[in-house]
Amino acid sequence: EAAAALAPRPLLFIAGAGLEHEQLAVRQYFAAAGEPKALWEVPEAGHGQVWRARPEAYAARLTDFFSAALLGAE
Repeated sequence: EAAAALAPRPLLFIAGAGLEHEQLAVRQYFAAAGEPKALWEVPEAGHGQVWRARPEAYAARLTDFFSAALLGAE
C-alpha cells in the first residue's frame, strides 16, 4: 500500500538479486507501485551491496534517475 500511495512520485528500486527473499520482496513492491517506476536488479550483489558490485553503473543509474525525476532530463 505504501508503494502505491507514493504515485505519481518517481520510484527507483535497486536490489541485489543474490538473496531470493529480497528479490521477491522488491518485485512485490515494484508491482504494487504506480508509475513512474523503474527496477534494477543486480544478480551478483547481496543486500545493500549493489554499489560495491557495480560502482560505475550504480552512480550512472542514480544520476540518470535524479536528473529525470528532478530536472525532467532524459
